[in-house]
Amino acid sequence: MENELREKFLNAFPEKFLKRLYERQASIYQQTVAMSFQDQPWDSHEAYEILPHIRRATMEAAMRKSAIEAGLRTANLPHKGKNCGCVHVKSAGFTLTGHYVCNPKEFVREAESRKQNRGLNQWLDYHIDERLLVRPAPRLDSRPVYVNLLYGGVFPSRKNDTLTLDPTTFFLNIAVPSADMPQYQWAPWSVQDLLRRYAEMPASQEEPQAVIADTARPTKKRKA
Repeated sequence: MENELREKFLNAFPEKFLKRLYERQASIYQQTVAMSFQDQPWDSHEAYEILPHIRRATMEAAMRKSAIEAGLRTANLPHKGKNCGCVHVKSAGFTLTGHYVCNPKEFVREAESRKQNRGLNQWLDYHIDERLLVRPAPRLDSRPVYVNLLYGGVFPSRKNDTLTLDPTTFFLNIAVPSADMPQYQWAPWSVQDLLRRYAEMPASQEEPQAVIADTARPTKKRKA
């Protein structure tokens, strides 16, 4: 089931979308730190407070831009509490939203809108143990799937006051949240691993061009 869903994801989202986010992650993080601490009318106390908001804004903007460049549909939808919005990226039955987490295994912070979104995956829970089913489970291509783009890394904080970022702490993963419990259906998929899988996928064959029949007929030259 996991492998089947991962293949469906790879076919739904162009490689360009994940590749551009992966390649831009370091510069997005550097921009976040610069906008929080450099040439601002506040001191470091306020900078630590505002950094998570700037990080979210820069990453959401990058998601939207990368999605549009890859030909994907995006929507800016408000949270249920109407305190902020969230970028939704949609493709072939998938809905994707981005979230910062402190470590790759951490579950996204609870929110009413996120509970509603992951409710789309209710049917996936019944695929876990098919022996419990009294009827065949829905096919993967018949129901929507909600996935999370998880991004993280060590940022400046009051405990870690250096403004230098360590790229070895960065991660970018895709996770499928469970509908009923704050956990993922499977261990998150590393975007770096997904990019390798794109390279292993067979290249799409180009459609053969239509052959135009040669209807020309030779003509005799008239004698002068």
